[in-house]
Amino acid sequence: MRSERAATPCRLARVSEELFRCAAEACEHGTITGARVHPPELLDRLDAVATPEAQAWGWLLRAQHAALSRAGDGALEVPAHVLSTSTSRDVVRRGLPILARLALLAFDATRLERCCELHDLLRDESASDAAAIAATLARAWLRWLRAEPHEHAVDLGAIAAQARALGQPALVVEAQALRALDALAAGDLQAAAELGRRASRMARTEGIPESEVLANVALARVRRAQNRPHLSLRILGALLPHAPPAWHDWIHWEAVAAGLIRLDLPGSSSPAALLAATLRAIGSGVAADVGPCAERLLGAVQAIAPLRHDARRALTLLVPGYAEPDPDVDEWHRGTSVETPVGLAGIAFAPAPGRVEAGTCAHVVVAPGVAARRVAPLAVPMESASAEIDPRPATPPGQPRTDEGLAVLALAGRALETPAYFRAVYEYDYEPGAHATMLGMHVHRMRSRLGDAGTIAREAGALELVAARAMLLRDPRCGEPLAQQTLRLLARGGAVSARALATTLGVPLRTMQRVLAELVTDGDLARVQEGREVAYRVEDTTFSEPTRSQRFGPAGFSVE
Repeated sequence: MRSERAATPCRLARVSEELFRCAAEACEHGTITGARVHPPELLDRLDAVATPEAQAWGWLLRAQHAALSRAGDGALEVPAHVLSTSTSRDVVRRGLPILARLALLAFDATRLERCCELHDLLRDESASDAAAIAATLARAWLRWLRAEPHEHAVDLGAIAAQARALGQPALVVEAQALRALDALAAGDLQAAAELGRRASRMARTEGIPESEVLANVALARVRRAQNRPHLSLRILGALLPHAPPAWHDWIHWEAVAAGLIRLDLPGSSSPAALLAATLRAIGSGVAADVGPCAERLLGAVQAIAPLRHDARRALTLLVPGYAEPDPDVDEWHRGTSVETPVGLAGIAFAPAPGRVEAGTCAHVVVAPGVAARRVAPLAVPMESASAEIDPRPATPPGQPRTDEGLAVLALAGRALETPAYFRAVYEYDYEPGAHATMLGMHVHRMRSRLGDAGTIAREAGALELVAARAMLLRDPRCGEPLAQQTLRLLARGGAVSARALATTLGVPLRTMQRVLAELVTDGDLARVQEGREVAYRVEDTTFSEPTRSQRFGPAGFSVE
């Protein structure tokens, strides 16, 4: 009897040792489906062992499962009693990077801060340097989420070098991706692009699935900031099938911000779904729906600095006066700049609800006694409720300067001397003897286009637009070129033939072929042989589709 009693603790120790070995093997696989014991059974057996070590292993397995499936990621708090032994603390320390990543992907700064505090609590001089780097990166992500000042921020370049020296490629890629996002937040677009490309190439070389997702989501955000939304959508659409569900909220946000406002999103409470709903409300032209949608959106992203920045700039562009002033956007509204504000090309030219094609041209709102302002194509339906769109046909081919001239005069808000006006529209100097007749015909066309909505006063060598009523005037200087329309369409739909593109965009096949040839030469498109027909798809010289990672869903986006 005494022998049996003496054997019991040893037997329990052997059972626990075998159980913990199974848990460790499951963690090494990166997914609990690789465990020797079926996951539910393994977790049940761990739960049945009332020791801190068993509870710690169970917590770590559930954290890994949440990282892959998003199931229960909000219930991963670490109970205090689990931290009561050095062995259990080692297990928990191993799972802290997973906990930090889940908090980041939920855009939850409070949870991420608790994770950082847990890093500090479990700091151990005997722990690996990799653990210290992971803790430092968690703090850096917290600063990024909160847009905290960078005066005392760590040198992420040095952190990347330390991780490289330790042979930790995943941490190297993470540090480089975060450097790209920090540079973007600081307004250094050139550095952000260089760092983003470097992180993407590193991730592709290492072939670590989650590192590929992280680096390329960061690169997609940089591409959008470069006003290259077609490249952003190309990256995001290729990543989506390979990214675990925990990543989908961030991927969806970037896709909507790149102009995919019809993205079919599950539920209605995620930031991406709220952004899409707000943009659709603006594009539908129902002003009464915009306020409630915008309030819900701003409330949801209030504590998420990068998303709050995106949302406010989008609202400032589309609904002037609704959000905080932005100098870059304000210059575009006033007409002092014709370049689409940084990062907003996708939203500005997104197709409004009920329209297949994107808006291709900005407009200018003109009204008696009110300063004119430029509006983005997506906002035109909403502006139409208070201003009349010229009912005449579009400007005939070969006469784009008629609309350009009206836009220049409207945004000037005053009489322009003839030389200054001529230079603004024709981009070369005015010579009365050579250009007087041409200018006279040009003014005649502008007056005809205005009809009874206004007129062009021409006195004392100056021109001025005088509005009789509110109206919208096209501004072709801020239009989406055919090449950009082509890239946008291909970024959403994959490889498409020249004939299909010409039909969709309503242009002659020869014109479409010429544009496609230029885009292939520039490296923006690649030719793909599909049977007997040549098709075209968006090409990014940096990004390559993940090939070795698990697929989590169908390819691409559902946009209808």
